[in-house]
Amino acid sequence: MTLETSRKILKISGIIAVICAVFAIIAAIAVFGVSGIAATNKDVQAYEHAAEGLAGMLAGGIVGLISGIIALIEGIISIKASKNNKFGGAAFIFAIFGLIGSVSSSITSISGDGSASGILSAVISIAISVLILLAANKVRQARKSEQI
Repeated sequence: MTLETSRKILKISGIIAVICAVFAIIAAIAVFGVSGIAATNKDVQAYEHAAEGLAGMLAGGIVGLISGIIALIEGIISIKASKNNKFGGAAFIFAIFGLIGSVSSSITSISGDGSASGILSAVISIAISVLILLAANKVRQARKSEQI
């Protein structure tokens, strides 16, 4: 992979990561809202039923919010790294964090509902993080060769 190809991959993947991160953050906030409504329900029977899934919803919301924020930072830094080799190292580090966040979010998504859309979302999220990781590594290596 050439440096120019890596920069294009960083830019496109970074834009996709930012867009997906915004949706992930909105979804995580929605999960917090739904779990908050369920927790304040005055109907005792409904509350007991909702409390069973409340802990799982909150955990999924927290993981989704954290991975969304990491993906947002990953996308922004990837876009910057596509223009300037100086951000290659930071993009590489956040790509590692993004990959960890994608995998953990994917595990909660797949274990939560196991739907085809959840699995597809997980695969796309992991693929974008891997692309950013590989391209950022190429830009990082180019930065190192400039310093020698």
